[in-house]
Formats: sequence, structure tokens, C-alpha cells
Amino acid sequence: MLACAPARDVVRKGLAGLALTERARPEHYSPEFTEVTYLHLAGQALGHLRAEGGVIVDATCRSPEQRKILLDELDVAGVTWLVVYCHLDAKVALDRAERRMGDPERASDATPEIVAQQVSRFEPPLELPAQSVLSLDTELSLEAQVWEVTYALDERLL
Repeated sequence: MLACAPARDVVRKGLAGLALTERARPEHYSPEFTEVTYLHLAGQALGHLRAEGGVIVDATCRSPEQRKILLDELDVAGVTWLVVYCHLDAKVALDRAERRMGDPERASDATPEIVAQQVSRFEPPLELPAQSVLSLDTELSLEAQVWEVTYALDERLL
């Protein structure tokens, strides 16, 4: 069985005492708050992993430091993990962010301006072992993406 841990935005807002549709303040995106968010996300992921046997974690992890926080917790638990490095054209990412802005129920605080900033500051996961990273073109069909992730997980777990 495979479960999904709450997305990073959901964990961040829970820690901040905010409703999912409330906008987080700048202090909720500080390096210190982000570290606590990733530690909680890792703990929740491990809980789902133990209960379900597998878990998907939805988090940008845009820097080696952010990835380290999350992956160190998984390494301590001795679990096998796979990072799915999603490739997406910046224009497509900005278009998606713009569409999200019209959804009053959205949990994400990522405005088009924030997405543009994150795209420009994202650091590829070059510090990770190649066999632990799947580079995924997220403009492929959903079926093709699921197949690629499934195949990579099967290879990683064998």
C-alpha cells in the first residue's frame, strides 16, 4: 500500500496554526521555520511508511540543505527512498500558479511571483546518488509519468 504524507504547505500551515486557505506570513518561510516544517514532514512520512509500507512526500526541497533535513530522517530510519526531480518549463509553472490564484480553497501560497523566484533559485539534486534520483518530465502524460515513477521505484527496491 502507498500513502501520501501531507504536503509541505499543509504541514507548514498546521505548525503556524493557520487554516489551509489562510496565507502564511514571511516568518513562516524563514530558514528556521522551514527546517521545523521539513522535520515534521519527515516524521509524518515515517508514520505513513510504517502504517502503509510506502509513502509519497510532496515537497519542493529546493536546496541541498532542505533535502538533507528530510532525507537524513529517512536514512536514520533505514528506509529506501527515491527523489523524483520534476522538470517543468517555467512558463507552464507560472501558468499553473496563475490558475491556482483563482481557487479560494488553495493551500499553496505560491503566487506567480513566488514561483518565478523559486524556479530561479532551485538547486538541482546533484548532491544525491544518481540511483536515488528520477528526473521526470512532468509535461508527459500522467500515465507516462506514473509508469516512469513505478518503474524507478521497482528498480530502487529490488
